[in-house]
This record gives sequence, structure tokens and C-alpha cells, in this order.
Amino acid sequence: MANLNKSVRVGVGVWIIHGRKALIGQRKGSHCPGETKEETDLDLDPATVKFVAADNNVMSNINKHYVGIFMSGNVKGSTDAKNMEPNKCERWVWVTKEELLDDKGPYRPLFVPLEKFINESDLTPIFA
Repeated sequence: MANLNKSVRVGVGVWIIHGRKALIGQRKGSHCPGETKEETDLDLDPATVKFVAADNNVMSNINKHYVGIFMSGNVKGSTDAKNMEPNKCERWVWVTKEELLDDKGPYRPLFVPLEKFINESDLTPIFA
């Protein structure tokens, strides 16, 4: 831990919800979008946007330290997520809670902060 980069960064992840599914991306470095419109071209219903959690992620194996902020909101209008940043994201897919929790599923390995959040949090309110 002595070699850990001294700067702490803030990462934002948004749980974009439609019905009982969340939007997950096969991305370089993350799985949840941070900038909903910019990354997916989806609109959120402002009345549904809420704070979910914040956590601390020390990733000494890659010499990074992040404070993660997770928000959630329901899609308003089209659910057709577009890949607005193909250099950062392979594709977006809608997944159920069970698919996301599957340790052998196609979405593994997860970005460390997302994996920590999933392992330490009750996802029921997000997928309700």
C-alpha cells in the first residue's frame, strides 16, 4: 500500500433501469455508465433518479484509489441503448439481477468497484 497513488478519484456509476433489468456494458474499465446520455443516448425520468450508495475502493494492484458514487434511474422513452463511445465500450445489454450475480456469467470479470458494490449491497431496491 505504500506505493499507492496519493490522488483519490471519484467514479460515478448509474444503474439505468427498465422493468426488472439494468443496463450493463462490456467496457474497458467499467460496466455501469457514468454519463447516461453521453454514453448510451438514453434519457432518464428525472422523478426516478436517486442516490444509491457511495463506497471506497483501494485497488493497490493497479495503483488506484476511487470513491465510487452509485445512482439509479428509470429509462424515459426508448430503451434502445446506443454505443456512443465505441472506443471505450463493446456493447450495452439489459440484464436481470440473476444474470448480473452469476459468477460464471458472460459479464465476468466485473470492474472492481462494481463487483464490490454487488457483493456488499442489497440489489433488491435497484431491481424492484
